[in-house]
Amino acid sequence: RRARSRSWSRFALASAVYAAGLRRLWRSAGAGHGVTRWRAACYGAGIAALVVALVSPLDAFGEARFWGHMVQHLVLILVAAPLLVLGSPLLPALWLLDAGSRRTIGLWWNRARVVPGIVAVLTTPLVAWGLHVGVLWAWHLPAAYQAALANERIHVIEHLSFLGTALLFWWVVLQ
Repeated sequence: RRARSRSWSRFALASAVYAAGLRRLWRSAGAGHGVTRWRAACYGAGIAALVVALVSPLDAFGEARFWGHMVQHLVLILVAAPLLVLGSPLLPALWLLDAGSRRTIGLWWNRARVVPGIVAVLTTPLVAWGLHVGVLWAWHLPAAYQAALANERIHVIEHLSFLGTALLFWWVVLQ
């Protein structure tokens, strides 16, 4: 129960950050510019899919039935992740910062070598796909699967790794 209430607050925070950044962006560039309305709707739908997977009765059902657990994972990987990526969340997050901070980040990014290099490697299609598939396989090995069932923290890490690698995978596919 405590994990579900934390999930609600995290989803509310992610939605509030996105909405605040989007509001600032649209005030500056005009409504629908930078992030279109349909992309903003995709982000909202992605958050709704996370709620369905992790907070709704599906979560409790997933604890009782194996197939419910697998449906939960599929919603994270095949519904929530691509919708969140389509929502272009990085741009609204950057627009929460003042212009000077955005400029500083842009200058740092253009001068940095290591982080952009790591991002370039991670966003290579074969690497993104391999990481995602590797995480899926690893968590479905019997020992990892049983550990996730037995320990809520490990289960949360499992879901975060599924969602994280799915976001990376869909980022590459949808760009």
